[in-house]
Amino acid sequence: MPSTSISTLRPLGFQLGDCGYCKEEGSSQRTPKSRTSYFLESTSLDPDVYQALLDRGWRRSGPYLYLPDLIRSCCPHYAIRIPVAEFKPRRDQRQALHRWNRFILGDKYLNEMKKKYPKTKEQKKATNESFDLVEIANLAQKSHLKPGLTPPEHQFETSLEPTDFTEEKYKLFHHYQRNVHHESETDISRDGFKRFLCNSPIHHYAPTPGHSKLGSYHYCFRLDGCLIAMSVIDLLPTSVSSVYFIYHTDFEKFSFGKLSALHEAKLCLEGGYKFYNMGYYIHSCPKMRYKADYNPQYVLDYATKDWTPLDDELKQYMSETRCVSISRERAKQAGKPLPEENYILLDPMEATTCYQSLFDLGMPGIMSLDEVLNQVDVGDVRFISKSVVQPTALKKMPFWELPELGDEFSLPMLVAEIVATIGSIAAKGVVIDLSGFF
Repeated sequence: MPSTSISTLRPLGFQLGDCGYCKEEGSSQRTPKSRTSYFLESTSLDPDVYQALLDRGWRRSGPYLYLPDLIRSCCPHYAIRIPVAEFKPRRDQRQALHRWNRFILGDKYLNEMKKKYPKTKEQKKATNESFDLVEIANLAQKSHLKPGLTPPEHQFETSLEPTDFTEEKYKLFHHYQRNVHHESETDISRDGFKRFLCNSPIHHYAPTPGHSKLGSYHYCFRLDGCLIAMSVIDLLPTSVSSVYFIYHTDFEKFSFGKLSALHEAKLCLEGGYKFYNMGYYIHSCPKMRYKADYNPQYVLDYATKDWTPLDDELKQYMSETRCVSISRERAKQAGKPLPEENYILLDPMEATTCYQSLFDLGMPGIMSLDEVLNQVDVGDVRFISKSVVQPTALKKMPFWELPELGDEFSLPMLVAEIVATIGSIAAKGVVIDLSGFF
């Protein structure tokens, strides 16, 4: 679907952050100041632009977009996705779905269904040979119940809803944060919920022939009319991107993490999206390795921007190497020449307080300054500011002089850095908000 609206990006820069995936010994607190990321903020973002960012390793949290720095991180974050047409749920994942369906429908309904709606030999053979995720995930849905049968034990339905705030959603969020993440009352607020799980800059598009529904949604799971789980998801031109998931712990025994992933993958298949993006794979964090259980899982190679299978070879490299590009590792093994990588100041604190440009520091996956200048006419990048309210090409401004790119503190260099992180495709479709500068 062609972009029809403006996408704005406001630079927040290269920032230091705490890590919630590893803990200091004897502490339940986040590891302080142990990772770096490049941040942007958006109030208006076209799905095509965010798709281009997602394909380069970016993610969003509310209105904030961030690109993790793989080399300056205690827990490197690798972008992952599943080609959903190839998705093969494992036995334990299939069992979780069957167990939930049996809880919802009950034995009486299921036995009557087998008698009144018997499968043909061909259907039985197909069932034994493959797992139809869409059929099985929809089996217990209220809208898919078979007529003429005993009512099921429970009513279950899922729905895509706007990311609007409701007390019902906030109550579930509050319960989840208190009981799963053990946050204090003072750490949980309606404003925080609105900011990170309701506020999204991504534009909405209704489905049209040949195009799927686009935008940010709450994917709600209701049991007997009560909200018991909710996914925050972004529907993009080629992907369903999972942002956050919350559930009520009364239903923990049903493995809702698995159920949510299977239902989100089903949503991909039904909506015609090619990929299911599950966020980041963090190999250094054992509790995050579960994402490798969803196959086939692919990892973004920062050096080539290709997606490579998350197999045993790649996992081994991740265990041995601080920052992994499988293409570079294989080139090394083959004795092939490699583009030089120069990273300085690997300590996150030093890197964010040294007043060096990203081009000097080096950051895995971003374009070099030469690549930026060769692939993008930086002067054509549009901007707005306090004094320039209409999107305007940078080169039309009197301050724009390409030689200033040699000055790492100049606006041209700042824009070049942004382009290096977002890539040439996104750079052509965005407006940089420089209102913080002039």
